[in-house]
Amino acid sequence: WSAPGPAAAEEPRHLQPSQSTESNAEHDSRSLQAAALRGKPGVLFWHFSGAGGTSLVSWLAHSLGLHPPADTVGPNANWATDAKVTTGYPSMIGSKIGLDHAPRSRRHDCQEIDAAIARGEGTMFGFETPAMAPLACKNAVIWLTMRDPIERIISRLYKSTKGGKSSDTALDSIGGEAAVLRALDKTTWFHSTAHTVGTRSTGGKPLAGKPTWSPNGTLRYGRNRRALGMDTLGSASLNNVYTRSLLGPASFLRPLDDLRVADLDAAKVVLGGFDVVIPMWAMETLPFLLGLPVHVLAPTVSVHGSHSMASKASVSPELAVKLAKHNQLDEKLYAHAIELHRARLRERARLLWPPGKVQTRPAPTGGGRKPPPVATATGAGRGPTALELCPADEFADALGVLSALLPRAVSRGGGLEALTARYVGRFGSAVCPAAHASAGWPRSTRSSRLLLNMAEGTSGTRTVNCWLEGAQLRTAHFPLTATELTPKSATAPGRLHECTRGAGANSCTGQYDLYDYVSDVPVPQVAQLLLQTHSASQLAAVLTLRDPWEWTMSRTNSHSQHNASEDRSFIDDHSFVSVPCGCPWRPADRSEADRIRMTGRSPSRYKVEAYSRLGKETGVLVDTFESPGCAEPTPLTRHTTAALDMLTHNAWTYCVASRRRVPLFAANLAEDMFLMEHVPGSNDTRKLLSKTPSTRPRESESLYRELLSFVGKTSGRKDKRQPEKIRADGSACW
Repeated sequence: WSAPGPAAAEEPRHLQPSQSTESNAEHDSRSLQAAALRGKPGVLFWHFSGAGGTSLVSWLAHSLGLHPPADTVGPNANWATDAKVTTGYPSMIGSKIGLDHAPRSRRHDCQEIDAAIARGEGTMFGFETPAMAPLACKNAVIWLTMRDPIERIISRLYKSTKGGKSSDTALDSIGGEAAVLRALDKTTWFHSTAHTVGTRSTGGKPLAGKPTWSPNGTLRYGRNRRALGMDTLGSASLNNVYTRSLLGPASFLRPLDDLRVADLDAAKVVLGGFDVVIPMWAMETLPFLLGLPVHVLAPTVSVHGSHSMASKASVSPELAVKLAKHNQLDEKLYAHAIELHRARLRERARLLWPPGKVQTRPAPTGGGRKPPPVATATGAGRGPTALELCPADEFADALGVLSALLPRAVSRGGGLEALTARYVGRFGSAVCPAAHASAGWPRSTRSSRLLLNMAEGTSGTRTVNCWLEGAQLRTAHFPLTATELTPKSATAPGRLHECTRGAGANSCTGQYDLYDYVSDVPVPQVAQLLLQTHSASQLAAVLTLRDPWEWTMSRTNSHSQHNASEDRSFIDDHSFVSVPCGCPWRPADRSEADRIRMTGRSPSRYKVEAYSRLGKETGVLVDTFESPGCAEPTPLTRHTTAALDMLTHNAWTYCVASRRRVPLFAANLAEDMFLMEHVPGSNDTRKLLSKTPSTRPRESESLYRELLSFVGKTSGRKDKRQPEKIRADGSACW
């Protein structure tokens, strides 16, 4: 392939709906409803407050054309039987559904909802008291969204209340944090002295008895005093709420910590019977999961970062520890829900792209570009293809997981189906280089783990390198660190430079093994080779993420030299973005401007040392490997394509590393979010942490500290610095 000329046309074609007759039919709300609701005419939504339910209800109405019956209350389509109302209404509802006023100990059935749907009165019914919600309906599918249980509890306690006489937060209405701590020590029931939730209570003083379920599904003390809302009820609201609710009204009112593992298993069975179970962070995958056409956008849920109700909360370490202790069953249930969702998503992807079969679904490529040809090499000499390393279903899964750390990036890229189809069509047949000693990539012999950052630079790699350098790891942040991987002069196409000849310390594998942590160009391009040459016990992966469109702008404006290099015979390495099974590219020669940039004014010592080892025609990736049939790396001049390819490469490398069960730490430093998986000695819950005190309430739990913890667990290193030194070193790197 040759270097690009003028900027190629962008590729928005897959973002636009087709104008065909079939596409017009897809716009019909009835067609969308039939696809999303599996042929049933309605949906029953189990709504745990603070888990994205309001956003989902709005999406159901505006994107699918569903509507609640006339007697629903509030923006969440709460069915009147479940509505949180006061004077007079409970008796009216009790009469309507033929119930007396005796305390209720069983769920509502779906008879009334099925009848209302059959009469055409509504197609969307919300239940914000899940413990009373029906488990099965004839005319309605059942959907449930879930959020990290502790994060959800914190967000509800610190949610601002509204009204002229309301207190600042729901926590204030029950007597503050002290009342919550008491409820986590001993079974306690909060109550309000007024009928309106949110008014100041009696200071969190517990009642002698416990509430009962009234005929309409609300909780009351006797006939006249109504309990507070489900989120400020007492111990039951703070202790395994998900598990209690799935088991029903009687189990919901059980004492503090009365639930056992058998109850968790029973709750998992109930959860498996629901038609849709989706974590709140995975909402961008919903249209794909439902089989909706690509023009249907996902719900928008703005609870990440500073948008979360809990982001301004001040949670004490004592409360954080107690919430974790008393919600262990819910944490496991939430992890099960995530796995259930991911399994269903992979199943959906396998229907579209059957494993082992010829991929026939068209993929938009834009600009008339064709997928790369299959390599002519066969047998042991041919490396694996991108799809062999990461099948379509697992790519879709990886993209769905990373959507949690890249808010709205998947939707902006056209949705999960369009992006997966694009990966299959554009890169599926691309061939990666085969790792073997004769090519300079022998199996590693190191006894400890190499930390490998698979992401492009300009994504926080410099900050992470600084953090780990402060932790006394030997780091290599390319290209400012020159090693034998950097040749002294450019070589002719097809020749391999010195580090790739044979095995041993001078091989490419050996040169990388000189370090504890490597990042930035050319690491993203050779990440797959390092994954081939190192076992899961010899490697740990880091993936620093950034919004792809922001990254493209920053990389182009601040790092790329393609404008200054137009008169050169080579193209600078910063002018491209890595792609799955990408070809190596030729770097630019070092110019006088580079020398001034690296050594002028107030240069750092390591920059001066690095430049002194560089020759005039030196880059960081010159024919490091050969791979017939590789895919063209994408120039930054094609801005939209570059952004989409960066997102694709992030998901692909995550997928390849995850399939090899390599310990992985993925983080978005700008959003202050991260996740981990396959960490030795840890339960593999793929915990997602966001910018809320509920997820990192203790001083020791910051993204920086969690990364250091990850490094310690995967490398066996013990950080000997004092806490004050650790904090100071971390702050100095920002």
